Amino acid sequence: MKVVINLIRRHTRLILIFMCVAALSFDEGKSWPVKKLLTDGKERFLDGGAWTGYFEMNATNAEPRGYLGMIQTPDNLINLVSSKNHYRFNLAWLLDNPAFKKYVAFIR
Repeated sequence: MKVVINLIRRHTRLILIFMCVAALSFDEGKSWPVKKLLTDGKERFLDGGAWTGYFEMNATNAEPRGYLGMIQTPDNLINLVSSKNHYRFNLAWLLDNPAFKKYVAFIR
């Protein structure tokens, strides 16, 4: 089984959340049942560089835009580089939510 990881950028005006979300698909990209905001939840302002500029990161806001590159290294860490920032996470972090526990069997 192939696990596909996608990054979704979304700006929802109704709830005013800016976000970069990692999403997992277990059916070759037909659906994306696991989605998680790429933030550690700490409140602070960061420089996203290039056209991103400064943005607020907290529990409901992540980097709102920028160029992205992503690779999974041999140690199974997923490394995401935006215009200026570097994020590192693994599948366990992405699935760390009681609602996603049913998907853990797909990646083992």
